Amino acid sequence: MKIAIIENTGKDFFKARMRLAKYLKNNGFEITVIVPNDGYLTKIKEANFRVLSVGELIRGRGITNQIKFAYDLFKILKKNKFDVIHCFRMQPNIIGGFLAGLLGHKNVINHITGLGIIFTYHSTKFKIQQFIVKLLYQFNNKVFKTKYIFQNHQDPKDLNIKSNFKVIKGSSVDESKFYPKQIDSFEEFKASTNTIYLLFASRLLKSKGLSETISAVNRLNKKTNDSIKLLISGSMDKENFDSFSEYEISNLSKIKNIFFLGNKDDMHNLAEFGKKIGLKKVFEGGKKHSNFEYEKEWLKKQFVKQDFKNENCIN
Repeated sequence: MKIAIIENTGKDFFKARMRLAKYLKNNGFEITVIVPNDGYLTKIKEANFRVLSVGELIRGRGITNQIKFAYDLFKILKKNKFDVIHCFRMQPNIIGGFLAGLLGHKNVINHITGLGIIFTYHSTKFKIQQFIVKLLYQFNNKVFKTKYIFQNHQDPKDLNIKSNFKVIKGSSVDESKFYPKQIDSFEEFKASTNTIYLLFASRLLKSKGLSETISAVNRLNKKTNDSIKLLISGSMDKENFDSFSEYEISNLSKIKNIFFLGNKDDMHNLAEFGKKIGLKKVFEGGKKHSNFEYEKEWLKKQFVKQDFKNENCIN
C-alpha cells in the first residue's frame, strides 16, 4: 500500500512525523513524504524515505507561496497514485484535501492537531478567516468525503464536521524518550534543592502566554527570594504576525532569572531537569488545549497552567 504524508514544512515532518513514517514503513507500507524545500529534505532522504518537494515556503503571508505549493502538489497527485493521502496542518489539509478529491483520490485523511492561531482571536478580521476555514473544511468533507482525525473534542464542533471523523488522544509522543527518570543536573544549569526550574516549551508567540508567565515568575520571585528560574525553549516564527521580535526577546532575556535556551532537540532531557513544566498555552479558540500535556503524562511531572481568561496560575 502506498501512503503519502504531506506536511507544512520538512522541519515539522522531521520533528513530529518521522516516527509515524518509520512505523508505517517497518510494517510494510510504501511511504512518500511531500514537503516544501526548507532545508530538511536531505535529512529525510537520509532516513531512507522517498521525498517530493512542493515549493519552498507555504507559511508565508503572501498568496504566491500557497499558489506555488498547490501547483506543485497538483502535479504530484496527478502523476502518482496513492492508496492513502495523509495531510497535516491547515494549509496542506485544505489545499491537499481539495486537490486530492478533485483528482479522484478516495482515501484522503486530514490530521488536525489544533485549529491554529486564527481561532485564538475574535476580531472581525479573524472571524472572517474562521468562517472561510470552516467553509473549506466542510466543503472537502461533504463533497470529497475527506476523513478527519482530531486531537481535541471541541474542534469538530467548531468546524461543524459531523461525519467521517475520529478524535484521538494525541500523537508524536516518543515514549522511549519521554518517561520518568531522575536527572540531577543539566548542561546549562546546576540542580539545587532550593531552586524550582520552570520549563516553558513553545514557539515564541504572544498568544502562548509567555509575557504572562514571565510576569507571574517575577511576582513569585519577589515573595520567595528568587527561588524560581524560568527556562524558555522555543524559536521565533517570523512568518507569524503573533511572533515576538528579536528586539523583544532580547529585552526579555535581560530580566533576572529568565533564560532563553533557543530551539532544543533534547526536550526530554530538559523536561526531566525541570521540577515543574509550564503549560505552553491553555486556551486556543476558547478551549483548553495543549499537545505538550501528553509528554507531561509520560514524564509524571507536575504542570503549572495559566488561565488566560482570569490571569491566574492554577495547578
